[in-house]
Amino acid sequence: PVMSVEKIAKIVSQLAKSYKLTQSDNLNFMIGTKASLLLKCEKEFQRDIPNHKLREMKTLYDVITYYSTPVLKNYHSGLPSLEEGMTASPQIANIKIYEDVAPPVKFRKKNLRVY
Repeated sequence: PVMSVEKIAKIVSQLAKSYKLTQSDNLNFMIGTKASLLLKCEKEFQRDIPNHKLREMKTLYDVITYYSTPVLKNYHSGLPSLEEGMTASPQIANIKIYEDVAPPVKFRKKNLRVY
């Protein structure tokens, strides 16, 4: 179900009150508060925020705008999920999964092997 902008604004404002935030506060100057608020929003609205959108969210208005923007359905249709991509290496040519490989070793001259 799609929520109205007013309802989204009310929920975000209620969440922001617990952090004593105002509409004019710049969230980028309060990284810990911003992270906590956005985690609560993700849980409340059941919608993750991609990393590239985090920088754009500077005010509560930006958060409300993000959650008011409809999600494109089937945006990723036809693309494998990360888990599917990890297990379907024959189907995806540019992904190579090496199992049972020794952990990487920090390069030092004494670790250098010449073949």
